[in-house]
Amino acid sequence: MFKHLDIDERKFIEAYTKAGFTQRNIAGMLGKSERTIRRELARCEKGHYSSKEAHEQYKNRQHHKGRKIKVSGDENLKKYIEKYILHGWSPDAIAGTLKRKKPFSIQICTATIYNLLDKNYFENVSNANLLIKSKRIIKRRKSVPEKREKYKPERYRSIEERPDIVNARITPFNWEMDCIESKRDDNEALLVMTERLTRFSFIRKIKSKSPEAVKQVLDKLQVKFGRLFPFIFNTITVDCGSEFLKDQLIEFDSQGKRRTTLYFCHPGSPWERGSNENYNRFVRRYVNKKYRISHLPETQLQNIQELINEFPRKILGYRSSKELLMEYLSAIFI
Repeated sequence: MFKHLDIDERKFIEAYTKAGFTQRNIAGMLGKSERTIRRELARCEKGHYSSKEAHEQYKNRQHHKGRKIKVSGDENLKKYIEKYILHGWSPDAIAGTLKRKKPFSIQICTATIYNLLDKNYFENVSNANLLIKSKRIIKRRKSVPEKREKYKPERYRSIEERPDIVNARITPFNWEMDCIESKRDDNEALLVMTERLTRFSFIRKIKSKSPEAVKQVLDKLQVKFGRLFPFIFNTITVDCGSEFLKDQLIEFDSQGKRRTTLYFCHPGSPWERGSNENYNRFVRRYVNKKYRISHLPETQLQNIQELINEFPRKILGYRSSKELLMEYLSAIFI
């Protein structure tokens, strides 16, 4: 590894140059290349090499060669970055939170954190600790000669009928809902409900991908929120999966009272539930497709939900979904 000459080595060069030794001899005794000695002697006037003058030049150039790494001056900032990378945050989420909350006097941008990771600057984290985004492979559908029977909801209400105020994400408490499947031989699944404006989500285990299982989750949420349920769950947008086709079980409670309004996306259009799909990708970081959902402890599931809901998001001005939802709830129910 290359090492700069120090003051003692420069004194050695000065003494042996004055004694008449050649550059090759001096290089050999110091274990340096002849070119290094030649460049070092060129720092001073020919024939008048001074170790003191040469070392002053060296220090002056080092001082002006560029800015120091910002993080190097603050160990607490360094530990903060390491902590939240291990916590699952992206460099952008960390940089955005630092800019918004200003817990340190030093500000650092997303690119700088990535650069420091690339240079292995941190002791406890590296690029290996970042959650890598997988590239989505779009498979083309094979042509089917015969028409297959399509699932049809009992009473189909298209997303095209959804009010503009919901489409524009102007008001909170409009949700998207989907299921995350387990391994093929595991019937249990995760029901994920994502609020469109704040991106806050609930994750609940269900025994099977069935309308009855979905109803049980909504019934429990209705008990939890009581009379506020129709207000907090104003609308829910779903795909045409078999677990949502008995829409009356979702829209109406056990007493036959309407508790929400259901809208169906167009078949094969997951982008119409974009917030929900994005949240599902977050969940998949912790529960991959090979994982048995039936083996997932309830406490771990709640920890995953809490972790994702507290993740700072660029689209929310680096606030978390939980933080933003609580702001809306406190503003409405004060």
